[in-house]
Amino acid sequence: MRAGLLVLPIALAAVAFVLWRGGGGEAGASGVAEASVSGAPGAAPSIEPDVFHPAHQPGPDGKRPPLPKPAYGGRATIHLERLPRTLNNVLENQGVIRRVMYEAHETLLLRDWETMEWRPNLAKEWVVEDAIWVKPGAGDYPTFAVAGRRAIVGKIVGESAEQIEVAQNGTADLPSTLVFPDQHPKARPGQRSGISWWDQQSPEGNGLLERSDVERIERGSVLSFRLRDDVRWHDGHPFDWRDVKFSLELYANPLVECGERRPQFSDIVRVDQYSEPWGASSPSTVRVWFASQSYYRLAALGSELTILPAHLYDLNHPDNEDGKKKRATDPNWKPTQAEAAEYINKNPHNRDFVGVGPYKLARFDEQGVLVERNPLYYDPANAGWLDSIYWRYVKDDVAAFQALLNGELDFFARMNADDYFGPATRSDAFTQRNYTGHFYSGSYWFVAWNLRRPQLADLRVREAIARAFDFEGFKTACYKGLADVVTGPWMKNRPEYDQDVKPYPRDPEKARALLEAAGWIDRDGDGVADKDGVKLEIELLSDAGNAISRQFAAKLQEDLKAIAVAVRYTALDSKAVDERKKQRDFDGVALAWAVGIETDPEQVWHSRGAAPDAKGSNFGGFADAEVDRLIEAGQKELDVEQRMTLWRALHARIYSQQPYLFAYSPPRKFGMTKALFGLQLVAQDPNYVVRRWYYPAGTPGTRATLAK
Repeated sequence: MRAGLLVLPIALAAVAFVLWRGGGGEAGASGVAEASVSGAPGAAPSIEPDVFHPAHQPGPDGKRPPLPKPAYGGRATIHLERLPRTLNNVLENQGVIRRVMYEAHETLLLRDWETMEWRPNLAKEWVVEDAIWVKPGAGDYPTFAVAGRRAIVGKIVGESAEQIEVAQNGTADLPSTLVFPDQHPKARPGQRSGISWWDQQSPEGNGLLERSDVERIERGSVLSFRLRDDVRWHDGHPFDWRDVKFSLELYANPLVECGERRPQFSDIVRVDQYSEPWGASSPSTVRVWFASQSYYRLAALGSELTILPAHLYDLNHPDNEDGKKKRATDPNWKPTQAEAAEYINKNPHNRDFVGVGPYKLARFDEQGVLVERNPLYYDPANAGWLDSIYWRYVKDDVAAFQALLNGELDFFARMNADDYFGPATRSDAFTQRNYTGHFYSGSYWFVAWNLRRPQLADLRVREAIARAFDFEGFKTACYKGLADVVTGPWMKNRPEYDQDVKPYPRDPEKARALLEAAGWIDRDGDGVADKDGVKLEIELLSDAGNAISRQFAAKLQEDLKAIAVAVRYTALDSKAVDERKKQRDFDGVALAWAVGIETDPEQVWHSRGAAPDAKGSNFGGFADAEVDRLIEAGQKELDVEQRMTLWRALHARIYSQQPYLFAYSPPRKFGMTKALFGLQLVAQDPNYVVRRWYYPAGTPGTRATLAK
């Protein structure tokens, strides 16, 4: 959602195809402050809500009865399958954190839940521009100084073999751009037009640049955001440009423990603040420079950036209490890189999180996460119906289903196929209070292989495992046939997914031949292949609370035994699994990704993240030169169709190398209390919007107005 890939626990009745990209993100796009956010309380949704609710089923005439009138108040209790160590998504890339943050925090832009278009949020306006880097000694152009070089910022609106036409600073082609004070010696803060500084102009009034003066062009690599000036953090401190600047620049500190998030922001070379008027008022404006172009820039800043309160995390902030104490004794004190990183990594607000969203943290303990209505929220129309939301931690899915039956949970979305299709959900005890439904989220689960392990370093071993496992048999037994076998890292119904890449057909004989070719033969007749005195034994690690993981492990043991591969299953609590994954202490680990809509694959698949100490999302140490080439080419390609071709080639290459045992994208099967309404199934993770849920008017404890 938002963003990048999110790690999910694999029980996965599926997790949402959700991250946020699709429309509105091309270079040169701009946003307007007047755009409204769809789905506000009381707004008519374009996606039908409550399609599974018994009270909203079609009658004999095929029409659905009207939904009850919503009221403010009440609490929803939602199942939380794993308990994060922190609520700071910068430090821990977990899907469960993101779901809480959807209600407790906000991003610069909003990927509309229904249309997938970009909407204003913390930023009222935004502009995406091109950077034209000029050669040393080039002509007198209005440039910025960045990292010792000069660059022109604007929108390229025309090109020839000799010249480039640039719209800049308030011209008709780029009406919203601001002039920054250091852009040109003739510039003055607040000036709207700098075209007069160009020696040559087009008939349309745009600047003309000699192509021979150009070193390189990076399209869409400079983004400016005009921030709202009415936002306050949950503790009452004003939100401003310092929060955005700090939240971007922290990724440049190598000691901050943000390895899984760092690739999205590692290419930033400059962040500017500009507070001169952008119209009648004077809110802050932030401009962000990337060194290179990428289709992903707007998504990274708009919805993937977790903005932290600088006054609580930045020792240099004038309102930071710890920094002020240091400067009281030494006015020249500045934190070292190590001190700044430790202050972020060990900050108490990583758990006692302070955001700007419609709900603020009330409690975070071993039982779960409770948020309550934030009276300071800047957008009452989107503040949600419920007064509080409680994500209750129940680590075992069987126990969580029982909690739903007992009325201790209002929503549980990890129901197994036996319960979903069986008598448990048809009993009076269940149907009197609850109903069921399902949706495909687009997430997928997999087993990540540790390619540093000698028994898994050879591609032939990994391919043998893929050819030995009975994917269709497990799909029938575990999912009743309702799951897609996946072969790559994208959402299956997206154009970047290569539909021509089919799962290897089950072929134990071919699998045994591959192992023998790799030197793995059962030489001592004990049923386990060996090589150089080492047994072909693999430990499979997974979350102990996951019923599907247990079933999968048993089936994997059975199928691999037939090709003389021994599988040892280790089930641990989610925190222990995370720790072993971070330490790269595993053979195979069962996990799931909540994949975004065309996420940036560098986070998981580029060799830059393959080193054992990289601490990123490439936990298995996968490195492949062709994969790197395709990723880098795709990142720079702004033409959607050409990029999709590259991504499909990437899909095929990754599957051929088998760094994962790609498994399934199953439907997410849920149970929900009949008392709640407003469940609207959307494309982005977690595929529903809790702030749209409500109790009907007249429900005890509810009221007609937001104010109590």
